[in-house]
Amino acid sequence: MPLPADLGVIGMPGCFLYCDVRRQETLGINNFRAFWSIEIPRDPSWVGREFYQQAIVLDETVPDIGVVMSDAMQGIVGPNLKSVDETFIDDLMLDKDRSTGSWGGGMGVFGLQGGDGRLGTFDYTDGVPLDVNQTVWEWRTDGQLIVSDEQVSNNWMNQDQSVGDGIFHFTDFLLPEGITLIFKGANPVRIFVRGKCDIRGSILANGTDITDLWDGKKFDVGGQPAPPLPQPGQPGSAGGPGAGAGGQGASTWSVGSPGSDVVLLQGHVYGGPSGPQLLTGGRGGPVVPAHGDPSQVDFTTPPPTAIPVPQDKYSQYTAGGGSGGGFLNPGQEGLAIQNGTKTVPLGTVYPPVPDPDFFHQSGPVVPPGVALDFLPRPSMESSDHYVVGGSGGGGGGSHALFARQEIWTAIKDPILFSSGAGGAGGGGAVALRIGSSLTTESLSLIQARGGSAADQTKLPEDTGTAFPSGIAAPGGGGSGGSIILLVDGFADLQGTLDVSPGSGGVARLDLPPVEQYSKYVYHTRGGDGSMGYVRLESQDPSPSTALLGQLMPTGSGEVGQVTEEWPLVAFQSRWYETNQIFAPEYHRYEIEAEIDGATEIFSDDPSYGVLAQHPDTPLAFYAQAADIVPGSGQILLPEEVRGWRQFVGQFGPFPNTPTLNLDNKNGFRWVLILDRSFGVDVVIKRVSIFFKP
Repeated sequence: MPLPADLGVIGMPGCFLYCDVRRQETLGINNFRAFWSIEIPRDPSWVGREFYQQAIVLDETVPDIGVVMSDAMQGIVGPNLKSVDETFIDDLMLDKDRSTGSWGGGMGVFGLQGGDGRLGTFDYTDGVPLDVNQTVWEWRTDGQLIVSDEQVSNNWMNQDQSVGDGIFHFTDFLLPEGITLIFKGANPVRIFVRGKCDIRGSILANGTDITDLWDGKKFDVGGQPAPPLPQPGQPGSAGGPGAGAGGQGASTWSVGSPGSDVVLLQGHVYGGPSGPQLLTGGRGGPVVPAHGDPSQVDFTTPPPTAIPVPQDKYSQYTAGGGSGGGFLNPGQEGLAIQNGTKTVPLGTVYPPVPDPDFFHQSGPVVPPGVALDFLPRPSMESSDHYVVGGSGGGGGGSHALFARQEIWTAIKDPILFSSGAGGAGGGGAVALRIGSSLTTESLSLIQARGGSAADQTKLPEDTGTAFPSGIAAPGGGGSGGSIILLVDGFADLQGTLDVSPGSGGVARLDLPPVEQYSKYVYHTRGGDGSMGYVRLESQDPSPSTALLGQLMPTGSGEVGQVTEEWPLVAFQSRWYETNQIFAPEYHRYEIEAEIDGATEIFSDDPSYGVLAQHPDTPLAFYAQAADIVPGSGQILLPEEVRGWRQFVGQFGPFPNTPTLNLDNKNGFRWVLILDRSFGVDVVIKRVSIFFKP
């Protein structure tokens, strides 16, 4: 007989037979209740078997047949289990320091930002100490080892991990006061914090400063030129993480190299061979005179000065320095300001107006790196669009400044022209995605400053040749980088956010006045870089730049409201008690979720649901065991906290698969990770852990 069967045909309207009758018993009724029991063999093969029941009840009020049918019941043979259930009525058990999202009203809802926390709690000592006091630590964006520690116990992957792309996923982040992180590497710094981020120390992602004075010409002790020729210029310095390098100084008789353009993330819509990032790097300085031919260099006699200079004729040709890298604004031009051709009597206002010789003996103005136009913003995420590494400054040019005619005529100095000084690298790119809240203390610093080029100023040397090693045209400064803060909560920023530009180098000589002359001056400079860019997006309903705290330079920051959703987010529970002194026998977990409005059950027991694991499902579940002091919620022995487990009961693919049950502890906590790439809306209604006392 097909079931259910409508019993209306035998005079029992509204009644149905749901069970196939295999066994029947007569039971007495006591106080409107009947009790039934059956013995089941102590045989594990019986676990999971199903059975069905339905009662026929005598009822004299029913005409004719005098009986009615009860509803049916389905039962499953199994142990006498208890459960710890999270039904999300409130957020008392939400670990807010390590979670994004909210619990309440019977729903667990995931937040927008924060990542999955795969690296656990941030520990600055994973870096390399750079000082004896261990207050300065280097971190790499192209190969940083993160050590797993079950006692820290938030790394749900349970293994050491090497980060080679500069993307760090932490559960929580605290940088203590007095601790400085220096990030180095080819990739930008991208830090995801699933919960709270508290910065009290310093995070530096700066372009490298150039501090070495460059010898533009190499002579040996006897005053002879040193091979090989031509001499290469000073190398440019490295940019900060994910930023452009400075251009190399000009080789002898050549122009300086341009600085690298701003660096965009791979796949950025502004990238490519014709993108607006082109020409943001500072331009290289020229060769002066432009013909680059030592045989055509003019020599003039300088006036007497208070510092003895060999009285001979010298070249006055002066090249401008490399220009500054552009970013939010254009960089600054490189410029030869004065070359000593014009000297004036005492009392004349300085600087003098150069005579016509100045113009033909000085190089052209070096155009600056152009600005990167951010607007209008294309349809891409803020963190992808605005994470930009700064551009490098241009390398200094090559000139014949202070080449001495006597040396040229005596030994036919084939160098004559000095090689150029290097440009400095741009400031790095730093992006923080915070799932809960971001706090920076008043003494804290997040800095992505452009590198500065070296000062090339010299005084005459004691060799009888005035400047035997040459005077290098200076390089340009790198632009500032970017600091991008996306916070799925509120940001309290009291510290400094610094995207200042690097300074261009300077080469200047002021010889003291003597007799009727006031100055003998040469002055050339590289251009300063552009300032970088700061952006904060948070849940603040009235965003303003006042939220940015101490901003350097003024005008480099913008704010907005966060709307971007990161594909991987997670929330984590606090420690639950089973109210057992000793470890119970854990059987399974169950997750009741609404997926696009439809209820689905996930479980490590395939009899109850689908295993919650990536990449098969939009949810991944992990649980962790520890002994809890009954009634306190506190861990008894932190050193005995176990690793994170994908299985609660013994349902793993191998007999020795680690499970919550094998960890043999009386308490636990769990984490749920959402993968939004599935394109579904997910709300969690219940998480249960079943165990046998």
